[in-house]
Amino acid sequence: MAKKKATLIQIIGEKILYKFTSLYCKTLKFVVSGEEEINKLNTNFVIAFWHDEMLAGWYYNKKFNPVALISPSKDGDIMTKILIDWGYEVVRGSSNESGKEALNLIVDKIQTGKNFCLTPDGPKGPYHRFKAGAFVAAKRGEVPLILMKVRYEKYYTFNKSWDKFKLPKVFSKVYVHYSSPICIDKEATREEVNSTIEKSYSIMENLTEK
Repeated sequence: MAKKKATLIQIIGEKILYKFTSLYCKTLKFVVSGEEEINKLNTNFVIAFWHDEMLAGWYYNKKFNPVALISPSKDGDIMTKILIDWGYEVVRGSSNESGKEALNLIVDKIQTGKNFCLTPDGPKGPYHRFKAGAFVAAKRGEVPLILMKVRYEKYYTFNKSWDKFKLPKVFSKVYVHYSSPICIDKEATREEVNSTIEKSYSIMENLTEK
């Protein structure tokens, strides 16, 4: 089978964009709340943030010795280059039922000292709706889940993308809010995990009111 040609934007992304992204993010001014609770933890953790806020989410969380789960797509190739440049360890795959092997590997990484960062509504939505991957990883890794909400002072919105991706303007303030750790018992039933997911949506949406 002939190898599919990369599009021009993919070529630009692989060769240039990942380097430019770091310079771009260095102009942002982060204002953070809730991080003190993370610093008090004596365990590893999982951090979840929405897909449309992922630029600031990935960039700010690079300080936490992170591992990321990125889809095996061409767009994922670009994201992988960016994250590796930021010090992430990257696992390619999915956190849903079809990606059990990748999720198993993530749990192994958590148990050997990594902190797992992910966009729980990615890579294709639905918009701002949790998939189970973050909760399953926290449960199986026996670590707390922390929700992260981002708000940009000034930004552009890509309304034609499924996630309505937000790009902060250069030198914009970025307000980051972390939730208190959410603990999921390793013996929790599927119903109990689903209940936690429902509660987490409300927590995430209200974080910016702190």
